[in-house]
Amino acid sequence: MTAMPRSTLEQWAVLRAIVREGGFAAAAVALNRSQSSVSYAVARLREALGVDLLTLEGRRAVLTPTGEALLAEATPLIDALEQVERRGRGIAGGEPVRVRLLVDVLFPRARLFDALAAFTARHPGIDIHLVQTVRQWPDEDLLARHEVAVLPAPGDQIGDATIVSVELLAVAAPGHPLAKARAPGRQRLRHVLAEIRGAQFESVRPPNQRVWLMNTVEGAADAVRRGLCFGWLPTDLIHEDLATGALVPLTLGAGSRRAIPLNLWKGSSEAAASQAVAALADLIRNGPAV
Repeated sequence: MTAMPRSTLEQWAVLRAIVREGGFAAAAVALNRSQSSVSYAVARLREALGVDLLTLEGRRAVLTPTGEALLAEATPLIDALEQVERRGRGIAGGEPVRVRLLVDVLFPRARLFDALAAFTARHPGIDIHLVQTVRQWPDEDLLARHEVAVLPAPGDQIGDATIVSVELLAVAAPGHPLAKARAPGRQRLRHVLAEIRGAQFESVRPPNQRVWLMNTVEGAADAVRRGLCFGWLPTDLIHEDLATGALVPLTLGAGSRRAIPLNLWKGSSEAAASQAVAALADLIRNGPAV
């Protein structure tokens, strides 16, 4: 036979309120209950456990050592139930259970997680499903499966939906031959290039150029730092490398710098129309308020 708990979380929550407020009367006010109902809840809890939980010090109710130990174990359960109830109220008010986010790996990571931190502080009950992708353009299927997407602008053209233009700088390790060359622009085709691409672009390669394909920015950066390749890397990722000399810019004329505009797209799911998703999109677009 399955045994049922003899105490309830409500009784434990009443006990916690008594301790926090310092007495039965103050707890009754805080809980918007009668003092007799507060006393009854604690009496039932003591009866269920068979131990004293409270003692009086003057007019103040304080926990006994046993009560302190037991309430410490019950507190996470109380907090968890309160979180479940808050989440239920949010869903009833139109909040989605989760937000599915598709973000290109070139989008600045600090900016992304600043936005997510601010969002979860406002909407702690909403789960985030984050997928990072590489140079993937939006289509109906993608937007049906994600509430928010940050992806390259079609044709790399800046438009109204563009939220950032990621600057890439041609760099190499200081010991790489191109870092020492007087005219690296003419010699670069002789050396391996690290490119950040998705699987759908594996067959597309620069003419007469050996290429190492990477599906993460970090992987490409590590290959370049080791002197295995040269490549165009996001300046926000490598500013410390440039400052310390771990990487050096390559003088390739007008081709030394590239810009990749990224657009913000709203999905087509029902959840994408919610106020919470609109708030997340705004945080990604504009950043948290200072």
